[in-house]
Amino acid sequence: MRKDATETTLLLVSTRYSLSPGLRYLRIWCAAVLLPNNDTLKNIATTERPDDKFFRLYRNQFLYLEPVDTRAAKPEEAAARWSENNGERIRAAMSEGIAEIARLIALDLQDFAAQREKTEIAKQPSKIVRYARQDATVLSETERRYTLRLPNGTLRSVPKDLLAAE
Repeated sequence: MRKDATETTLLLVSTRYSLSPGLRYLRIWCAAVLLPNNDTLKNIATTERPDDKFFRLYRNQFLYLEPVDTRAAKPEEAAARWSENNGERIRAAMSEGIAEIARLIALDLQDFAAQREKTEIAKQPSKIVRYARQDATVLSETERRYTLRLPNGTLRSVPKDLLAAE
């Protein structure tokens, strides 16, 4: 992959798509890895992570969740809702999810770069919400969704309804 690359780094993105058990949620999971493509950056990666045989400069995971809707209680009902109008709902969720994952990666890489360069990151007072039995920091929110950073550093884009249900 690096043979003909002229850029100093290579961003690899691995993505999986699935429906949750019961078919209630579309899940898009993604891992992003930034690899050095020159000796200087490879030396930095080796110094900072001596046990990492892949010389990763950066790695993080991202998750996008989207429910079919709250009315679908049984898997058969959820499957019917996802496939209505020739799969319109699942196609829309996939498109939104792909854009949201790209936004999360860009947001996290900007934060990573600011930390590497030791520049001041504009911080707003942190809002903490309960997600998956742990406290998560809200990085941004829209009318429908939260962007969360979990204690392990991973990012999640989840519907606000999901947190209200916890």
